[in-house]
Amino acid sequence: KILTEFFGKEPRRTMNASECVAKGCALQCAILSPTFKVKEFQVNESFPFAISMSWKGLAPEGENGAAEGHQSIIVVPKGSLIPCLKAVTILRSGTLTFDLQYADVSDLQGP
Repeated sequence: KILTEFFGKEPRRTMNASECVAKGCALQCAILSPTFKVKEFQVNESFPFAISMSWKGLAPEGENGAAEGHQSIIVVPKGSLIPCLKAVTILRSGTLTFDLQYADVSDLQGP
């Protein structure tokens, strides 16, 4: 249903999973072979969910050991190409706890 809405036409069901793998392998062999000329193309895969990172750490000494507020950022936005590499710098001198999770759990499908 999603593919039909996105592409505007019904997907074909004439090929099973084994045939798809075999055709993909044959295409990859043709791409790697110096004997065949294959039109260049690139397949980009994207991640359908946003991933957030949250952390909670202790306040620096001298502030009566009070706990800081819970902070979070989205490190991988929805639709990001994969693989992706993200660098996050957090300046802290005390104990720090990280959690990585899906940013919007309503996007996930349950059983």
